[in-house]
Amino acid sequence: MLKQIQDMPKEWTVIQLTPQYNPMEIWNEDNNVHYTNSIQISFFNCNSKDKPFYVVADAPRDKVNGTNIELCEELFTILRLNKEVLLSHNQKRFPSHEAKYQYYGKMQSLKIGLRVPDLKLTSKIETILSCSVKNYLSLKINEVKDIVQYCFPAIKDKNLIRTIVNVIRTIGEKFFLDKGSTMKRHPVILVVHESLDYFPWELIDVLEDQPVYRLPSLHFLYCLFKEHEDDIVDGYKIVRKYDKGSYVVNPTNDLSAMETRMMAFFNYWLPTWTGVAGKKPSKDEFLEFLTSSEILSFNGHGSGSYLVSMEKLQKTFVKAVVLLFGCSSSRIQRKDPQIEMFGDYYTYLIARCPCVLGMLWEVTDKSTDDLTTDFLSYWIPSTAPKYWKFVNKAKWQKDGELVFKDRPIMEDEITWEPDLLRALILAKKNLTYMMTKAACVARGIPVKIIKE
Repeated sequence: MLKQIQDMPKEWTVIQLTPQYNPMEIWNEDNNVHYTNSIQISFFNCNSKDKPFYVVADAPRDKVNGTNIELCEELFTILRLNKEVLLSHNQKRFPSHEAKYQYYGKMQSLKIGLRVPDLKLTSKIETILSCSVKNYLSLKINEVKDIVQYCFPAIKDKNLIRTIVNVIRTIGEKFFLDKGSTMKRHPVILVVHESLDYFPWELIDVLEDQPVYRLPSLHFLYCLFKEHEDDIVDGYKIVRKYDKGSYVVNPTNDLSAMETRMMAFFNYWLPTWTGVAGKKPSKDEFLEFLTSSEILSFNGHGSGSYLVSMEKLQKTFVKAVVLLFGCSSSRIQRKDPQIEMFGDYYTYLIARCPCVLGMLWEVTDKSTDDLTTDFLSYWIPSTAPKYWKFVNKAKWQKDGELVFKDRPIMEDEITWEPDLLRALILAKKNLTYMMTKAACVARGIPVKIIKE
């Protein structure tokens, strides 16, 4: 495994999340019961002399009675409520900040991605302290204190701990106050255990503006790297023929309003794309989209698994970056505690698809259409006369009418972002519904568009 880590691009940082073994998860036969366990967080710098290391994030505990705070139960309660009432106040409800910090706190101390250029770090403690300095602006004083105590458990002198914290604060403010929040980082690849895959890790404060790709195992990561190695430049799988993409819109013909909105967008922003709308493509057509295009946008129910057999898809080489904007298109299913979880997105990865974008749970069509169009307009260049950001969203959402505001593009306004996930991050900032923002995740290797 370490040889594979050394073989992969130096720009990649891999963080593996593995829960502590809990026999109750195997013995229990109720699929509606979930457990919040401690997490082992392993940290790898690819193609680097730095040795891997790990820290343990304990399960959050109630400060009054000392019992575990069951974040998993909390999350699944939210998801059940979200499914029942998609536009209720529950869309913005998440576990308390206190509980999230206890569970996610050690993730804050990890650097989550090497800054550009890479820094030479040699040991676990040096790495953690360096990360703390570079991420000082994202950390609270108590969080920095916890990090120092973790690094130096033998120090009992509170004044000495306070002095070290002040040194970290001084260095952080002096050297990183201006540039720390604006310097771009290389992508992070999260290798997430199936029992932790439900969590919206991408919404952790320190990860919110960081490109994060998920994969189920290091072996999947290495397989995709070797398959696309010839097209990887500076850690990114390169997409060149972005103007020759494909789309499948409303294949079940029961989302007419969504079809109207999306086709208005595709015809305006991506007129050279080809696809099918309002009906199911044939199996051969769908496979052709996946194998000949470099980008495929699927806008309909689910993941499109009903368009072609999963067995046939697994044996196909999927060339396209697949964007699945349907409900639960990227969710893994828990059929039984004794059975390994599985999701439709696995099939695309088995077919060597470089990246699959999808939803962890149910989402609304309007907010998803907003996310889709904003994301694609940030990511894919267009010759359209007016920038999509200036469209009158109310008229477009109502009947697909395209009316644009008449204003110039500001000097500091971003109109194109070639990095797939940075474009997605920009699009998410425009969303009002937290559940849609949290649901959309990417699985695969980093992807970027290059103009030629």
